[in-house]
Amino acid sequence: MPCLSTTSVSSFCRTARGGSDRSRGSPCETSAVHESVCPRSRCGSALVLVLTVLGTLLIVLTYLLKEAAGSTRLARARLDRERAYALTAAAIERALQRLADDDDLLTDHLREPWAQPERIETPDGDLIETVIEDEQRRFDLNNLAVIPGTHPMLPPSDLVVDLLRFCGDSDPQPRVAALKDWIDADMDGPYELEFYIQANLPSRPPNAPLLSPDEIVFVHGFSSKWWHRGGAEGASDHCPPARVMTVLPSPHTHPVPVNLNTAPEELLLVLFGPGQRQLVNLVCTLRDTAPLRSLEPLVAVAEPVRALRLWAYVDVRSEWFSVHSTATTPRVRVHVHALVHRTSDGVVRVVRWDRGR
Repeated sequence: MPCLSTTSVSSFCRTARGGSDRSRGSPCETSAVHESVCPRSRCGSALVLVLTVLGTLLIVLTYLLKEAAGSTRLARARLDRERAYALTAAAIERALQRLADDDDLLTDHLREPWAQPERIETPDGDLIETVIEDEQRRFDLNNLAVIPGTHPMLPPSDLVVDLLRFCGDSDPQPRVAALKDWIDADMDGPYELEFYIQANLPSRPPNAPLLSPDEIVFVHGFSSKWWHRGGAEGASDHCPPARVMTVLPSPHTHPVPVNLNTAPEELLLVLFGPGQRQLVNLVCTLRDTAPLRSLEPLVAVAEPVRALRLWAYVDVRSEWFSVHSTATTPRVRVHVHALVHRTSDGVVRVVRWDRGR
């Protein structure tokens, strides 16, 4: 069979249709148009597809870079924070050593080396500030669990009633009873487990010493606002309970005494009782001149009956201290509080460690 050339085929098409090679709509012309147009259309579509894929990849890559940068910043912030905490831990360790190195463990006062603030600036721009506070400058609420023995002493609940009244509570007895039932080991009292169940309160009395001041808010009648501001509703100008009371978390067989060398004047007024302003002034005058090393200078001035029952609650030395350390770096600021106990032979141990207190 003879072969037809391309030219022949085109001519055949034109002849078969009986039309001119310029006629519109002929199949052969349409075919020729497709032959010339279709490849360019395919190139354009491919280009759009490639640009779309590249744009998508660019968006994904940008997102991944942002995520990586965010993770890096988070990791750096975490590292900065942990480094700051390490600075405070080292500062607290130095503070504990100062407490252990105390030359006179029979007397504690505010002129001793441990009572002086420490301030350190590093070449990297860090600032570490550390201070030791005598926790026995305040009255320990866990004394409520102490049962008076044969030695004459004021009932601890009487002192707490006086303290709460001094802080602005006009009717402190119910609040003191609730606190005592929360702390003491027995199940007798109006504010024991049954009361909390019947009142549909979420907390339950543990019948054990308070672990920290934060636990007070779970006791019936107490609130954080009252603890830090005082007054009947926690909104007065009275002395804040937190200024004259504290929580030392250990079982007490005898009262933890208040240190007369460090106690605020307000607490002394309550402890010594009405009409004892002369005694309070004497204590303040003597300790401003030189630290009290015994209670003997007070015996001749104190009201005999109350003084005899009060001596169990006062002393001139301390075993409980708080160490506060704050580290400020160019990027973060952290605070650590450590509650520590020091024995009579100078052994110091950390009882509670709070970050961010």
